[in-house]
Amino acid sequence: MPKAGLDPFRPGTGGMPPHLAGREAEQKAFAKCFEFLRQGVPPARPVVLYGPRGNGKTALLHWVEQQVEADPVLDADWLTPSDLPATGAVAPQLEPTSWLQRLAPDSVSVAGVGASVRTRETPAPLAKALQARARSRPFVLLLDEAHMVEPEVGRLLLNAAQIAGSQAPFLLVLAGTPDLPTLLSRVGASFWSRSKQVPLGRLNDAAAAEAIRVPLEREGIEVEDAALARIVEASHGYPYFVQVWGSAVWEEIHEAMDGDRRLNAAVVDAATEAVRAEDLIHATKRELRHRRDALLRDWEMAKDRVASLQGIAEGRLSEVKESLDAEISPLVKSVRTFVDQAADHGDRSHFFRRQIIEGAKSLEYFANLDAYRAWVRLVIKNAHQSQILISFHGIGHEFHGVLVGSAVFFERAQTSDEDRETSPARALADSAFQINYKEDPGSIEDRFRSWIEGCIVEGLRLWRLADL
Repeated sequence: MPKAGLDPFRPGTGGMPPHLAGREAEQKAFAKCFEFLRQGVPPARPVVLYGPRGNGKTALLHWVEQQVEADPVLDADWLTPSDLPATGAVAPQLEPTSWLQRLAPDSVSVAGVGASVRTRETPAPLAKALQARARSRPFVLLLDEAHMVEPEVGRLLLNAAQIAGSQAPFLLVLAGTPDLPTLLSRVGASFWSRSKQVPLGRLNDAAAAEAIRVPLEREGIEVEDAALARIVEASHGYPYFVQVWGSAVWEEIHEAMDGDRRLNAAVVDAATEAVRAEDLIHATKRELRHRRDALLRDWEMAKDRVASLQGIAEGRLSEVKESLDAEISPLVKSVRTFVDQAADHGDRSHFFRRQIIEGAKSLEYFANLDAYRAWVRLVIKNAHQSQILISFHGIGHEFHGVLVGSAVFFERAQTSDEDRETSPARALADSAFQINYKEDPGSIEDRFRSWIEGCIVEGLRLWRLADL
């Protein structure tokens, strides 16, 4: 509780309000989870808190944290997306060394803790760390702003939490905006249906009044019912604005020259202008956050589309490879073929930068390889090494989220001094393949298959001219 004379209300801090009102049902549900954990039994389901910003999700998480920390039997840790080891816009690999070490109890040696874990591998090391921590003391892991977690990181965490929760007294609690259910459905198909879903709405009138009255009366301030009713009506039960109103009337009462320590109509009138300004600031902040979250959702959807198209390209080039092996290799023994690929920002994704840029220049656009870069290629080795390269990247000097596919052909020829010389890249289509993530997935895949087929035909034609 704040010292006498200090504003007890906490608008926008994400901390605990001076009195957590209107969340009795949620508190009761968590109390049952704590009881299971004390007995060494994992609760039946993980908990997902979700609701609009300002509805008290973080405040409720802080209440959970306080309850656990006050209990000598239980243990808790708090994470946010900034604590999780994503490695850029997309996490091609996950290296949670410090994270795993943080979660592992000091007294328990855990195989795999401190080792790097890639998203394409199993979540076993993380699951072992969680299990060990929970077996040392029943463990609650709190993840705030969970809707901002990178999908690959989220997938690893959910899988590890499922394993840990089935074998040790462990509880995972996630909190996020209304987008969180969508993320959870994407990264863990069954997690959402198996979780205890707790939507956090606004406070009813009684709870909003209690959240104002109790802190003020603790400070010896008399609360007039009519003035309190005006505040409740103006706040619309929105927990953030309940705190804004509480702080505003506190300041007016605290600074009153006549020493009158009452919440009355005059105080509400005086506080109204301050609340209106705060309302405008908050509305602007909410709109900016909404735009940011919408852009992030769109970006994740665009990357999902590109990953799907890269899979189609790899599959089709592999089919062509098999046909070459079956039809050409028996006739020309020296012909060798292979297909490989690099995921976005993977260890090899920076390869062929020059060829990709050359192809883009020939089509009169700028290939932006900073935000996104991935490729798949078919290599045909004979006298020369011919390559059909399908690349996925951004477009334009100023990247605005637009991704394209491109296709080029080039060869590496043996020179007289036994060095290899790489030919200029030649575009295999008249234009890049523009990727519209809002287009129906079936439609965009059909367009891509038609586009890449033309690229492959042209690439094979150039190979025949150059190498046969």
